[in-house]
This record gives sequence, structure tokens and C-alpha cells, in this order.
Amino acid sequence: MKTFLCQKTRSLRFVIPFFLVFIAACSTVQPPATLVTQAQERVRQAESVGADDAAPLVLREAQQHLSEAERAMQKEQFEEARLLLEKSLINSELAIAQTNASNAKKAAEEIEKNLDLLRREATPNSQSNSYSYE
Repeated sequence: MKTFLCQKTRSLRFVIPFFLVFIAACSTVQPPATLVTQAQERVRQAESVGADDAAPLVLREAQQHLSEAERAMQKEQFEEARLLLEKSLINSELAIAQTNASNAKKAAEEIEKNLDLLRREATPNSQSNSYSYE
């Protein structure tokens, strides 16, 4: 019985280190290449819809997170880079949403202004519509 346990213990000494190396190799964080592309595209999209005017602070945060993520990737700090890229995506989405909201508000104000003008033109004014038939 004792020899059986000794044999098992010896074989486990070789299996356990191999298993730990295998686990470590499988769990290494890979570079988030697709996330980089998504974040870059989303920042460009935010810039193209005018977020630099409507949501400049949020857009700047998105750009900063993207830059920091690129630096982290160069240092092979892939988990940190992934978190920064996700923050960049979130800030870009927020900048786009704020820009769209601002544009919608401006459009609504313009429509309201035009409606007021139409109402004034359509309302009969006693002074302007008084005709003299003499």
C-alpha cells in the first residue's frame, strides 16, 4: 500500500507542474485587437457627428482612454488595455448620444420657431385685415 502511494505521489510531482504550466498558458490575456478597432471607429464616428462641439469633454475622455489603451498594449498590459478600450467605447457612445440629443433639441426649437411664425401669419389681425370699401 505504501509503495502504491509513493508511486502516485511521484507521478503527481510531474503531472502537477505540467498542469500548472498548461493552465497558465491558457489563461494569458490576448491583445484586444478587435476592441481597438471598435474603439477607434467609435471615436471617429463621435467626431464625425460633431461631438467635439456638442460633447467635447466626453469625447476628449474617449480619446484619452484610447491613447492610454494603445500605450498599455505596447507594454503588453492587455487587461488594462481592454478596460481602457471599454471606457473609450462607453464615452464615445455617450458623446454620440449627447450630440444627437443636442441636435434633436436644436431641430425641435427650430420647428417650434417656425410654428410660432406660421401661427402669427395665420391668425387674423384686426388691423391688417380691415378693408375699407369706400
